[in-house]
Amino acid sequence: MVKNTIYASQGIDWPKDKLNIWILDDGGREAFRQFAKDVGVHYIARTSHEHAKAGNINNALKYAKRGVRLDL
Repeated sequence: MVKNTIYASQGIDWPKDKLNIWILDDGGREAFRQFAKDVGVHYIARTSHEHAKAGNINNALKYAKRGVRLDL
């Protein structure tokens, strides 16, 4: 499911220089890290897992510069 979501996200009609896709991995899985590298998207794995999905998103916001955020 993650791969299909990333592929679909890459097809969004949006200027590519303004489109940043991130995989937020709360499990630190090497397969996700490698997939992100292979398809050219960003990858973040947290070292702590407080607050579940909300904590994962809040952690990722530290890396966001600006713009629109879409969680899929």
